[in-house]
Amino acid sequence: IGRITQTLQDKAMWQDTLIVVLSDNGGPISLTGGASNFPLRGWKYSNFEGGVRTNALVSGGFVP
Repeated sequence: IGRITQTLQDKAMWQDTLIVVLSDNGGPISLTGGASNFPLRGWKYSNFEGGVRTNALVSGGFVP
């Protein structure tokens, strides 16, 4: 992200840019395989942390 934002600033494009970074809400768990949401409990569509907690970032240079 740092190199991307620096390049946008160097090319004078940062003021017209909005960067959105987000994550999916946990991996599916099944008997035939699936994902590990460790250290969080739960899975996709559950009410535990593994199903609802995600990281997100919104950043940009736009100033009205």
